[in-house]
Amino acid sequence: MLLSPLVRNGSMGASWLSTPLQLKLNALTELIGKLGSTAGLILFTTPIIEFSSSSRPSLNGLPLVVTLTLTFATKRMTKQRLLVRVLGSCEAMNNASVVCTDKPSTPTQNVMSVVAESVGIRCKFVQHLSENEGRQNVNHVVDD
Repeated sequence: MLLSPLVRNGSMGASWLSTPLQLKLNALTELIGKLGSTAGLILFTTPIIEFSSSSRPSLNGLPLVVTLTLTFATKRMTKQRLLVRVLGSCEAMNNASVVCTDKPSTPTQNVMSVVAESVGIRCKFVQHLSENEGRQNVNHVVDD
């Protein structure tokens, strides 16, 4: 009968000897741990590298935001009794405070000239005051 020693140097406070099965299981556990860590590292770093090295940012929500903004601008202009037929025209008229039209209220063909310029209630520039006497904000004429 062959007995393998389970205890090194006696049984009191000594470390246990590993069996051949335990040695193989420990080696397998280390291999699985290393493979799992490597796979986790690859799966974690791949999206980060892909995101940081993209040539252009993918802003999928940007067209939706622009469309909603223009829609709200159109609604606001409609409340002011302005007809908006083309949604993109709200963007072009965003910063316009005065729109010049001729008598039938159609937009001009860029042939108008500046007759009076004013900031607040002070008039800074007037051409042909006799033709513009009906203006309410012409209080002060600056001679050049």
